[in-house]
Amino acid sequence: MGLESLSWGAQDCLFVEPNRQAQASIRTNIAILAVQQWAELWPVTAERAVTELLEQNRIFDLIVCDPPWREGVTEVIRRSLSALLDHGGTLLVEHPTGRDFGPFENLVLRRQRKYGGTMLSYWTWEIVP
Repeated sequence: MGLESLSWGAQDCLFVEPNRQAQASIRTNIAILAVQQWAELWPVTAERAVTELLEQNRIFDLIVCDPPWREGVTEVIRRSLSALLDHGGTLLVEHPTGRDFGPFENLVLRRQRKYGGTMLSYWTWEIVP
């Protein structure tokens, strides 16, 4: 989804992937598409990335999570994602149909799309009047 978002006009994309084989695939695709100047790959776990991103005060318009389906989203990530998401941004979580990886602190589930056994859940900031 990250490479696709770059093709749609995203300014940049940060990939977080601890698996070496998946990292190699991401690097290859970044090179094939010639988007090296807009793509960054961190070879770390999501938990470590979230911690470092919070320390750097990074904010994102779109965060896409495709966690391991057996494990889901850890509490560290669940509590931290809203701090990394711009107030007008969207958190997109891919998960198995029938298994929800939310809730996320300060975020509200806005919609869900089902694709066979896969569900895409869209979360945004809760707007309090």
